[in-house]
Amino acid sequence: MKKFLGILFCFVVLVSGCNKEEDKTSSKEMQSSKFKTLVKFNSVDLTGAPVDESIFKNADVTLVNIWATWCGPCMRELPELGEIAKKYEPEGYQVIGLIHDVSTNDMENAEYALEILADAGCEYTVIANSDSLGPIFNDVVAYPTTFFVDQKGAIIGVEYTGAMTGPEFEKAFQNAIDTQAGKN
Repeated sequence: MKKFLGILFCFVVLVSGCNKEEDKTSSKEMQSSKFKTLVKFNSVDLTGAPVDESIFKNADVTLVNIWATWCGPCMRELPELGEIAKKYEPEGYQVIGLIHDVSTNDMENAEYALEILADAGCEYTVIANSDSLGPIFNDVVAYPTTFFVDQKGAIIGVEYTGAMTGPEFEKAFQNAIDTQAGKN
């Protein structure tokens, strides 16, 4: 009985964390990144095209957003992410999504995810979950989670847990760009 209650408690905490509506007037919670560096990976995007860690060489700074189609806060921030991607791409930066519930072993939800992204105006690459991305997904404590990566795949700065607004994405992106500039 205790084991069942423990499992039930963990489930409730996980689900309520994803759907928790945040006070937009408070500052965004930031955590030190436990990822340190992005793992080498092989996967596909939602259209089935192969993708690996070399995708990060395409931009000085990449915003990586981890999300799922069942996550309400993830859905709410997608239009903001679409706008951020359009704004920063001409400046040499990019946005990449990692989707939890579409995997290379089961691409059944890929079409649904593509519809969600199209409706939200998101035109950036979204990478399907794969065994090689397991270490990243294992470190995610809530959806959505956002962090930034340099051209070598190293994490820049902190991770952001929970849905973000356009101004919060702007501030986080600028912080990552400033941090990267300080490394050079």
